[in-house]
Amino acid sequence: MDAVSSDQSRKAPKFIIWAATYDETSGGTIALHTLCDRLNQLGAEALIWSQRKPAPHELKSLRGLIKFAVQLLKDSLRPYDTGPFPRRLATARDLDNAIVVYPEIVSGNPLNASNVVRWLLYMPIYHHHKSNYGKDDLYFFYQDRFNDPVLNPDSENLLRVTTVHPAYIQTNTGKRCGSAYIVRKGNRTTLDKHPAGAIKVDELSHEEKAAVFNQVERFYSYDPYTMYSIYAALCGCISIVIPEVNVDRDEWYSDESRRLGIAYGDDDIPWAVKTGPALFERLERERAEEDALVATFIRKCADKFAPKP
Repeated sequence: MDAVSSDQSRKAPKFIIWAATYDETSGGTIALHTLCDRLNQLGAEALIWSQRKPAPHELKSLRGLIKFAVQLLKDSLRPYDTGPFPRRLATARDLDNAIVVYPEIVSGNPLNASNVVRWLLYMPIYHHHKSNYGKDDLYFFYQDRFNDPVLNPDSENLLRVTTVHPAYIQTNTGKRCGSAYIVRKGNRTTLDKHPAGAIKVDELSHEEKAAVFNQVERFYSYDPYTMYSIYAALCGCISIVIPEVNVDRDEWYSDESRRLGIAYGDDDIPWAVKTGPALFERLERERAEEDALVATFIRKCADKFAPKP
C-alpha cells in the first residue's frame, strides 16, 4: 500500500502508544513498537510513552514524584529501548489532543487521555481489567479470538502488525532429532503434552531459539497464539500447537490461512508439512494487508475522535 498522501497526513491524528521498553521475548511489546513504526510509515504521527514514565498529573503528588525518581533510576540502570525501531518518545506536551493506545493489560487510563484506544493483544478477561475500561474507548483486536463482542461489537476492527525476526531462517536441511517446547501464555494447563527430554526455549534469546528450531524435529507450543509457532516452521521444524480443551481447530483459527504450516495437535502434522511452503507466501502477502489495516485504523480513529465543531 502507498503511504498516506500529504493531504491525508496533515489531517491524520497524533498517536501516543503506551508501551514497556522493547523486549524481544514479549510479543505484545513488539506489537506496540511495531504499530508506532507502521503509523509513521503511513504518514501519521506516532510516539511511544514509556510505561515507566509518570503522567503529568502524577507529578503533582508525592507518590508521583517518587515514581519519577524510580523511573530515573531504572533508566540509568537500563535505558528505555525501542529495539530496532527509531527512538520516538513522547513528552507531556505531545499528550494534548492525542489518541492514546493502551494494550488490554492496562487498567484504567493512567495518562488521563481524552481519546483512548484499547488494543486487545490477548483476551481481556485473562487480565481482569474489563471493568476499568472507559465507556467511550475505541476497541481494536489483534485477532478474532481476542475480541470481546460485549466490549467491541464491531467485528471489523481488526488491527494486526507483525515483525519477523531475521534470526528465524532454516540453516539445517539435514538430519534433525529431538523436540522443543514453549509455555508462555499456556501456563494455565498441565505441562505434560511434550515429549520427555524436550528443550524448553522460553528464556532463550531469538538467536538461541532459532538454533534450537534448526536442531530439533518438532516444536510444541502450549500458547496457541504465539508467533514462535510460525518462527519454528520458518526454521524447518514441525510446529505443533497443543490444543486447548474444548477448542477445535476451526475455533482456534477459523481462517484457514492462519493455520498454514502449523499443526493443531499431533494428528494435524500432515497438514503442517503439506502447507509449510504456503506459509512463506502468506507472510509476503500479509505486509500489504497489514498496511491496509493500519490505514483503516487511522481513519476510524480520526472519525471517532474528530474535534467537535
